[in-house]
Amino acid sequence: MSDPNFGCLCADPPWAFRNTRTRAAAENHYKTLEEHEIAAFTIHGYPVHQVMAENAHLYLWTTDSHLESALRVMRVWGFEPKQTIVWIKVSENGKVQIGLGNWYRHAHEICLFGTRGSALARVRDLPSVFWAPRGKHSSKPEQLQDWAEQLSPGPYIELFARRQRPNWYCFGDQVQGVLTGT
Repeated sequence: MSDPNFGCLCADPPWAFRNTRTRAAAENHYKTLEEHEIAAFTIHGYPVHQVMAENAHLYLWTTDSHLESALRVMRVWGFEPKQTIVWIKVSENGKVQIGLGNWYRHAHEICLFGTRGSALARVRDLPSVFWAPRGKHSSKPEQLQDWAEQLSPGPYIELFARRQRPNWYCFGDQVQGVLTGT
């Protein structure tokens, strides 16, 4: 295989929702995938667990309604759940930005952190929550990847990426799956 064994994976899967009637429905913005399609995702024909190093970290974005699915995908990909990281969405002036929701209005997103093997944290001073402005529909702040570079071993890969990032292999239908340099 020409791909390296990645030490860190960030993924923001396009989870399929049953509620497709709101203006914010994911299907109105991009192609979504069912849990089994995400779990079976391949990179150049290789299942996710085969391109990961023996000792690695995973950052898996999910929604509250897909939490159980995300935990199952995490395990299929070969990772053990460890904790959550929470992004608090704020406006440019720093106020909490409330979005849509069926019960409570969403003002945050969660990212599951998991490990494979014995990949240790390279730093121990990062909090489990961060505040960052909300961008385009479903786009995530780069602060998570900044933290991943500090805490997790490389090389780095992002699945379902929307943009290139230096020193990351960015793979998604909005980018061309290439390793970008510094």
